[in-house]
Amino acid sequence: MSSPKLTIRGIRLSVRLGCPADERLEPQPVEIDVSIRFDPPPRAMVTDRLEDTVCYSVLVDAIKKVVADREFSLIEHLASEIFNSLRRIVGPP
Repeated sequence: MSSPKLTIRGIRLSVRLGCPADERLEPQPVEIDVSIRFDPPPRAMVTDRLEDTVCYSVLVDAIKKVVADREFSLIEHLASEIFNSLRRIVGPP
């Protein structure tokens, strides 16, 4: 059996993104999709209790915090920062 996966699609944010610097002067719309694989599975799969799961809102807020008041030259760096932020919430693979 494969590890369970949580996917959140269509997180729309304004991000100061681009290379060169003048591209970052104004935020531009960026749509983010996130997939998280769980190993071991979240306890909520067995308990059916909200307090045993990962809250979507917490994940989305973490992504918003990553882009707030920051600039990114490369989308790869943005993705890495989002990954690291979410990993702190859900734990290592």
